[in-house]
Amino acid sequence: MQRLDRASSELPAPAPSLKRDESRQADQTIATLGGFKAFWTPSSETDKRGAHGCQRRHRAGKAAPRPVFPTRHEPTLAAELDNSMTAGFGLHRSLSFRLAAIVATVFVCLLRPAAAQEESAVVAIVNGEPITEADLALAAAEFGDQLSQIAPASRRAALVDLIVNIRLAGKAAEADGLDKDAAVASRLELARERTLYSEYLRKQFVAAVTEDAARKIFDAELAKFVPADQVHASHILVKTEDEAKAIVAELDKGADFAAIAKEKSLDPGSGAKGGDLGFFGRGAMVKPFEDAAFGLEVGSYTKIPVESDFGWHVITVVETRKEPPPTFESEAQRIQQDLIRATFEKAIEGLRSAATIEMVTPSPQPPAAPPPADTPPAQ
Repeated sequence: MQRLDRASSELPAPAPSLKRDESRQADQTIATLGGFKAFWTPSSETDKRGAHGCQRRHRAGKAAPRPVFPTRHEPTLAAELDNSMTAGFGLHRSLSFRLAAIVATVFVCLLRPAAAQEESAVVAIVNGEPITEADLALAAAEFGDQLSQIAPASRRAALVDLIVNIRLAGKAAEADGLDKDAAVASRLELARERTLYSEYLRKQFVAAVTEDAARKIFDAELAKFVPADQVHASHILVKTEDEAKAIVAELDKGADFAAIAKEKSLDPGSGAKGGDLGFFGRGAMVKPFEDAAFGLEVGSYTKIPVESDFGWHVITVVETRKEPPPTFESEAQRIQQDLIRATFEKAIEGLRSAATIEMVTPSPQPPAAPPPADTPPAQ
C-alpha cells in the first residue's frame, strides 16, 4: 500500500557522509542546483511500502508541514533555488525556469578542481600542441549527453576525435578572423565569465560545505527533535464492504490475518507480505485509515471495515513505538543540499548587494494604428 507522496521504491540510498569526494560532490551539485537527475533522500523503510492503497492526497495550494527531519524523500533544490533566486533578485517568474537551467549548465564541474591541475598524460598532439587527459575530462563533462549515446568502449576515441576537430576548426576560425567578429567575441567573453563564475562559487562551496558544518546543523536539529507516535500495522484491502465483513467473520473464528491478506488483499505491495505496512506516523495515510489504525490496541483488528477511496480495509496493529531519532548518515545528504543552497544564495546576494545594477526597460512602442474602415462598394 502506497504511503504519503514522500515515498518511492526507486530512490537511491542516501550518502553515508560528507567526506570530500570532488567527483561525487560535483554530480550532487548538478542535481541539487539544476535538476539534471533526481536527488532524493529515501527512508530505510521504503521497501516495506506497497504500490497501491492508502496514498494521502494533499489539497492543492496547501503544503504539508515540513518536519525538522524529513523522514521520506526531499525534492531537488531546483524548485527551491528557483524560488529563492527569483524572489531575491527581482526576476520575473517567466525567467525562472531558464535561470535554473543556466545554473545547472554552469555547475557541471563546479566542485572539481580547475583544469590547470597537475601535469596530465598526453593522449594526442595536433600541429605540435598536446591534448591531455585533463582535456578529455573537460570534454567528457561538457558533452556528457552526447557521449552517453556512444558505446562505452568507443567513448574515449570519440572524445579524442572531437577535441582534434575542435582544435583544428578553432585555429581555422582564428585564421579567418572570426574571433574578431563582434558576436563571436561576445560569446567568447561570456564563456570566460561563466568559467570564472563557476570557479568562484566552487571556492565558496569547498570552504562552507564540510562535514563539520553539516554535523553542527544536525546536532542543532537533533536537539529539537520530538519523537512522534508510530504504529506498525497490516491491512487487507477488498472492493466491497460485504467482502470485508466476511473477512472479519473469518478472523473472529481464528483465521490467520497474514494468510488471508496473501490470498485476498488487492494491495499488491503489502498483500504478498501478509498485509504488512511497516511503521508509519500520523499524516502518512488517508484520514479514515489513520484514525482506525491509531485507535486500535496492539493485537486487535477493526471489527467494522474501514472505507477509503481505494476500497474497504480490515486493519490490525502489530506494535507501537515512538519515532526513532534520525542518524547523521540518513540526513547528511539533505543537510549538504541545504548548505549548498545557503552558500549559493549568500555569495550571489552579497555580490549583488555590493553592486550598482540598473535594469533598463525598453520604451513602450506606440499602439498600432487601427485598420482603415471598409469602404462600401460603389453603386
